[in-house]
Amino acid sequence: MLEKIRAARAARAKEAEARRRHDQGMNAAREVAGLHSRLGRPEQTKAVIALAFAKHRLDLTEEEAGKFLDAAFAQYGLLSQLSGKEDDN
Repeated sequence: MLEKIRAARAARAKEAEARRRHDQGMNAAREVAGLHSRLGRPEQTKAVIALAFAKHRLDLTEEEAGKFLDAAFAQYGLLSQLSGKEDDN
């Protein structure tokens, strides 16, 4: 019984961490997306990585930063700014 409780707590903690990571990555991407006309795509991706680390101590890969950036552009209706890469998942 104790193992089931521990497993449930661990699953909730993992889910909370994933939610936190997503929220923080999206916050950084939204800030950068607001500058979409001033930066090229490689610079935007690097800016998301740097901002996420500076504000949240969150280490993102270029792929993660690109996905967050695409999501932020989509939220703002800036579909022409999307990377155009297909997701294999």
